[in-house]
Amino acid sequence: MAKTLDDMVDERVEKRVREIMKPLLKRMELMEKAIETLEKWRDDALAIDGEHLITLKEARQRLLVNPAKLREMIASGDIATAGTPNGRNKVLASSVTRYIERLQEKAV
Repeated sequence: MAKTLDDMVDERVEKRVREIMKPLLKRMELMEKAIETLEKWRDDALAIDGEHLITLKEARQRLLVNPAKLREMIASGDIATAGTPNGRNKVLASSVTRYIERLQEKAV
């Protein structure tokens, strides 16, 4: 079957687009790998001595309390916090879990 002029033009355009896109696709793959690495580093940075840290907001959501109540819990020592290198306070996820477990034991 004979190719039409349109078919030949389409093939050349498609070939040229693939050639142009090849380096871009390679860069996208590299960027995806870099993002995965950064996410892993971020997760590692949020862990102090194997402890996973969560934000105050996330702790409030897990505990179902308002900000004032969370501050009270932190001041009383029920919930443990840790400072991060950038000066933010984070909550130890294990202390939130332990607090929830204590509440469950009291409820039983």
